[in-house]
Amino acid sequence: MSEDRGASLRDRAVAADAVEPVPVSPVPASIPSAALTAMERETLKAWRECSVGYGFGFSTAANLCATPRDNIRRAVRSLARKGMLEYSRTLFWEDEAKMGSGYTLTDLGAEAIRVMEGAR
Repeated sequence: MSEDRGASLRDRAVAADAVEPVPVSPVPASIPSAALTAMERETLKAWRECSVGYGFGFSTAANLCATPRDNIRRAVRSLARKGMLEYSRTLFWEDEAKMGSGYTLTDLGAEAIRVMEGAR
């Protein structure tokens, strides 16, 4: 019996290895801002003066855009799930003092900002 069980486990391990992962893009690369809601687009504007890899926390984001304070966390986290922003446990001020945690702009987010700014 134990030999049959061992064979069954090996078969399942082989079957799991046979499945190839499918790459998933969070947003179409050709039009990155198209998949964003109005609230997400407004929130992303807070990062328009940032370079890729730079960012800040929720309170600063709320001060830099028109998104209501009670929706800022939801909008920022949604942008992070879509690849526009990336969570960082430790951010630093320009003088290298620790700022705390926050969200930094990604390449995809910068491209979405460029598309939105060009649409004006």
